[in-house]
Order: sequence, then structure tokens, then C-alpha cells
Amino acid sequence: MIYGFGINNATYKVCIGARNDRIFCPFYERWREMIRRCYAKTNKYPTYRDCSVHPDWKYFMNFRSWMMFQDWQGKQLDKDILYPGNKIYSPDTCCFVSGELNLLVGDKGSAKGRFGSGVFQCRKTGKYLARCKVRQENHKHIGTFSTPEEANQAYRSYKAEQILKISREGLPTDIAAGLMRHAAALLN
Repeated sequence: MIYGFGINNATYKVCIGARNDRIFCPFYERWREMIRRCYAKTNKYPTYRDCSVHPDWKYFMNFRSWMMFQDWQGKQLDKDILYPGNKIYSPDTCCFVSGELNLLVGDKGSAKGRFGSGVFQCRKTGKYLARCKVRQENHKHIGTFSTPEEANQAYRSYKAEQILKISREGLPTDIAAGLMRHAAALLN
């Protein structure tokens, strides 16, 4: 059992090498990490709390069969780009996306800070700053506001606009549709 849930039913060796110099099968690495996020007893990432894996993916070879037909190289497995707020890893809800895109729509969980994502208070003036990081750019300063609510609204509007812009850049249809759902959720 992997993390008390997963079953490695591989028909081949998923790992070669000595203890400190192991090389894992890339399919197995992704599957094991997904299982860890959901079922490890200690999880330092609150965004994975209450997440689960579809029963079909309990078995490594089922996950591997799905992953073989995905565009996965150099990308991250994501469970909630297609459906914002989704907590289940499954063949119908998962896709592979760039790390950059994953970070853009990701929920920062406890890292959101005291005033919510993208909002910071200036120590000197007491005003609230809104800023957002998109792609490899530095954080973009969106504006300075009197209240954290105004700053948060500006952040959400800007981020939704950036997500919509990226959704029109020739991405697969399902991912573009998922991004549009993320943008709509930010605006509501």
C-alpha cells in the first residue's frame, strides 16, 4: 500500500538504482505524488486537505494507462484547472499543465495572508496594495486602496483579465474552458 491507499500493481520495476541514487518511472512518480498529496498523514499543504483519488486510480497501472495518452512531459498534474474547486483526482477532472499556468490559477491556501490573495498593507501609509504575478514577470502593482476589500476586488479583476487573456492563446479546448470558469469565479 502506498500511503495507505494506492496499490502498485506495475508489471515492471518502477525504480532502479541504489537507495540514494534512485531513478523512478515518470508515470509512477506522478501517481505516487498524487497519492501522497491526498493520503499522507502529514501534509504541509492545506490546499490538499479533503482531496481524494478516484477508486480507478488507486491502482498504478490504471493511472499509467491514462497518463500515457496525455501531453505530460515537462508539465504538472492538476485536478482543478478544468473545474475550479474540484477535490478529486480522476481521469475526467485532471489534466497536465505548465507549472506557470498551475500557479496562476492555484489557491494559495494559508499563504493568502491576512487580507487575501494579492493584498498587502503598506506599513508607512496604512494603505492596501494590490499586486499579482502572471507568468515569469515580477509582481505587477495593480494599485493602492483605502480598504482591503477594494484592493482584493482590484486583484481579482486583474487576475481574471489575465486568465481570460491566456485562455485565448491556443490552449486545448477543455483547459481554455476551465480557465474561463476560473475567471468567472474570481469575478463573482
